[in-house]
Amino acid sequence: IPGSSRISAAAQAIEPVPLSVLIVDDEPIARRRVKQLLRRDPQVRIVGECGSVAQCERLDEKIVPNLVFLDVRMPERDGFELLQSFGARGIHPFVIFVTAYSMYAVNAFDAGAIDYLMKPFDDDRFAMALARAKTALTLGRATGDAKGVDSGSVSGASTTRALLQVREDHRIVLIPTDRKSV
Repeated sequence: IPGSSRISAAAQAIEPVPLSVLIVDDEPIARRRVKQLLRRDPQVRIVGECGSVAQCERLDEKIVPNLVFLDVRMPERDGFELLQSFGARGIHPFVIFVTAYSMYAVNAFDAGAIDYLMKPFDDDRFAMALARAKTALTLGRATGDAKGVDSGSVSGASTTRALLQVREDHRIVLIPTDRKSV
């Protein structure tokens, strides 16, 4: 892609955003695996982990993640309901869905997800998803649009900012556009 090296240079010149990560999954083994992989990255600070939507809603209000690794299907309430709850509280994190169910992928991306990891996933696939989130957060801060999922998009009325994905070498660079996704 013409000019992609300039895009890459600009993205690299922006100081990376520290990640405040929340892990939400009803399976303790799945939470442990995500936590294990996140601990390898010095930019990541795990601010909490929850086994249910209700448990997340009881978290201290001072815990405001900028990235959530979120399971879709959990007992009683699902991950999309958690995003609506976050939106009602003015919390708009970037989200990487982590699930065993492919049938929710379209809904996840309609809601503004950065990525969708299918269980079981390997270390490389996880690293790619984390890199996408880092890029989105860094570019979002640089452009003043550091919001992730918008609760309006969870219910179907998407108002998230569109991102253009450019592949360069072995990574994806996300570039904010002036369009709103629909």
